[in-house]
Amino acid sequence: MEIRLDEFADGSHASVIFDRVTNRAIKIFKSYQHPSMEKSDYNEEGFNDYKRKIYQSELSAYKLISENTIRQFFPKHYTGITIERVCDNAGVDISDQFLLECALILDLIEGTSMKQNEIQVTECYKKAGLIWRIFFKN
Repeated sequence: MEIRLDEFADGSHASVIFDRVTNRAIKIFKSYQHPSMEKSDYNEEGFNDYKRKIYQSELSAYKLISENTIRQFFPKHYTGITIERVCDNAGVDISDQFLLECALILDLIEGTSMKQNEIQVTECYKKAGLIWRIFFKN
Protein backbone atom coordinates (compact mmCIF):
# COMPACT_ATOMS: atom_id res chain seq x y z
CA MET A 1 0.00 0.00 0.00
CA GLU A 2 1.24 3.47 -0.86
CA ILE A 3 -0.03 6.46 1.09
CA ARG A 4 0.09 10.16 0.39
CA LEU A 5 0.11 12.88 3.02
CA ASP A 6 -2.65 15.01 1.53
CA GLU A 7 -4.81 15.23 4.64
CA PHE A 8 -3.28 14.24 7.95
CA ALA A 9 -2.76 15.07 11.62
CA ASP A 10 0.72 15.03 13.08
CA GLY A 11 1.41 13.68 16.56
CA SER A 12 4.53 13.22 18.61
CA HIS A 13 5.00 9.54 17.68
CA ALA A 14 3.04 9.16 14.44
CA SER A 15 1.12 10.81 11.64
CA VAL A 16 -2.50 9.91 10.99
CA ILE A 17 -3.58 10.01 7.34
CA PHE A 18 -7.28 10.44 6.63
CA ASP A 19 -8.75 8.35 3.79
CA ARG A 20 -12.22 9.79 3.28
CA VAL A 21 -12.96 7.41 0.38
CA THR A 22 -12.83 4.32 2.62
CA ASN A 23 -13.55 6.18 5.92
CA ARG A 24 -10.33 4.84 7.40
CA ALA A 25 -7.44 6.44 9.23
CA ILE A 26 -3.92 5.11 8.77
CA LYS A 27 -1.60 5.78 11.68
CA ILE A 28 2.05 5.43 10.70
CA PHE A 29 4.87 5.86 13.19
CA LYS A 30 7.71 8.30 12.57
CA SER A 31 11.33 7.26 12.21
CA TYR A 32 14.50 8.95 13.42
CA GLN A 33 14.72 10.67 10.01
CA HIS A 34 11.44 12.58 10.43
CA PRO A 35 12.22 16.32 10.64
CA SER A 36 9.94 16.87 13.66
CA MET A 37 11.71 14.31 15.86
CA GLU A 38 13.80 15.41 18.83
CA LYS A 39 16.95 13.29 18.52
CA SER A 40 18.96 14.31 21.56
CA ASP A 41 18.21 11.27 23.74
CA TYR A 42 18.70 8.40 21.27
CA ASN A 43 20.84 7.18 18.43
CA GLU A 44 18.94 6.14 15.30
CA GLU A 45 18.66 2.44 16.20
CA GLY A 46 17.56 3.15 19.78
CA PHE A 47 15.07 5.78 18.66
CA ASN A 48 13.45 3.51 16.06
CA ASP A 49 13.34 0.58 18.52
CA TYR A 50 11.58 2.84 21.03
CA LYS A 51 8.97 3.84 18.41
CA ARG A 52 8.47 0.17 17.46
CA LYS A 53 7.73 -0.65 21.11
CA ILE A 54 5.13 2.12 21.24
CA TYR A 55 3.55 0.76 18.05
CA GLN A 56 3.47 -2.80 19.47
CA SER A 57 1.91 -1.47 22.67
CA GLU A 58 -0.84 0.35 20.75
CA LEU A 59 -1.46 -2.67 18.53
CA SER A 60 -1.83 -4.88 21.63
CA ALA A 61 -4.14 -2.34 23.26
CA TYR A 62 -6.45 -2.21 20.22
CA LYS A 63 -6.62 -6.01 20.17
CA LEU A 64 -7.62 -6.05 23.86
CA ILE A 65 -10.15 -3.27 23.36
CA SER A 66 -11.75 -5.13 20.45
CA GLU A 67 -12.51 -8.03 22.82
CA ASN A 68 -14.03 -5.83 25.54
CA THR A 69 -17.34 -4.03 26.01
CA ILE A 70 -15.54 -0.66 26.00
CA ARG A 71 -14.85 -1.12 22.25
CA GLN A 72 -17.91 1.06 21.51
CA PHE A 73 -15.94 4.08 22.75
CA PHE A 74 -12.94 3.56 20.47
CA PRO A 75 -12.39 3.54 16.71
CA LYS A 76 -12.61 0.07 15.21
CA HIS A 77 -9.15 -1.38 14.68
CA TYR A 78 -8.64 -3.43 11.54
CA THR A 79 -5.05 -4.53 11.52
CA GLY A 80 -1.40 -3.61 11.66
CA ILE A 81 -0.02 -3.24 8.13
CA THR A 82 3.21 -2.55 6.31
CA ILE A 83 3.25 0.51 4.06
CA GLU A 84 5.32 0.27 0.88
CA ARG A 85 5.84 3.98 0.30
CA VAL A 86 4.90 7.38 1.75
CA CYS A 87 4.75 10.49 -0.44
CA ASP A 88 4.17 14.08 0.57
CA ASN A 89 1.42 16.14 -1.07
CA ALA A 90 3.80 17.04 -3.94
CA GLY A 91 4.46 13.35 -4.69
CA VAL A 92 7.99 13.30 -3.23
CA ASP A 93 8.95 9.98 -1.59
CA ILE A 94 9.48 10.57 2.14
CA SER A 95 9.35 6.92 3.20
CA ASP A 96 12.59 7.21 5.17
CA GLN A 97 10.78 9.51 7.63
CA PHE A 98 8.51 6.66 8.77
CA LEU A 99 8.70 3.11 10.11
CA LEU A 100 6.86 1.48 7.23
CA GLU A 101 6.25 -1.74 9.18
CA CYS A 102 4.56 0.20 12.00
CA ALA A 103 1.14 1.29 10.77
CA LEU A 104 -2.42 0.76 11.97
CA ILE A 105 -5.73 0.98 10.11
CA LEU A 106 -8.61 2.40 12.16
CA ASP A 107 -12.12 3.67 11.47
CA LEU A 108 -12.11 7.35 10.61
CA ILE A 109 -14.23 9.18 13.16
CA GLU A 110 -15.43 12.61 12.09
CA GLY A 111 -15.08 15.46 14.54
CA THR A 112 -12.51 17.76 16.00
CA SER A 113 -9.07 16.20 16.18
CA MET A 114 -7.67 16.31 19.71
CA LYS A 115 -4.48 15.08 21.29
CA GLN A 116 -4.83 12.70 24.24
CA ASN A 117 -3.35 15.24 26.60
CA GLU A 118 -6.16 17.65 25.65
CA ILE A 119 -8.88 15.21 26.71
CA GLN A 120 -9.95 14.72 30.30
CA VAL A 121 -10.10 10.91 30.18
CA THR A 122 -11.73 10.60 33.59
CA GLU A 123 -14.57 12.87 32.48
CA CYS A 124 -15.12 10.78 29.34
CA TYR A 125 -15.39 7.61 31.41
CA LYS A 126 -17.79 9.27 33.85
CA LYS A 127 -20.03 10.47 31.00
CA ALA A 128 -20.03 6.98 29.52
CA GLY A 129 -21.08 5.55 32.90
CA LEU A 130 -17.85 3.61 33.37
CA ILE A 131 -15.74 3.29 36.47
CA TRP A 132 -12.06 3.81 35.85
CA ARG A 133 -9.50 2.71 38.39
CA ILE A 134 -5.78 2.28 38.13
CA PHE A 135 -3.93 -0.10 40.39
CA PHE A 136 -0.18 0.16 40.90
CA LYS A 137 2.03 -2.68 42.04
CA ASN A 138 5.02 -1.85 44.19
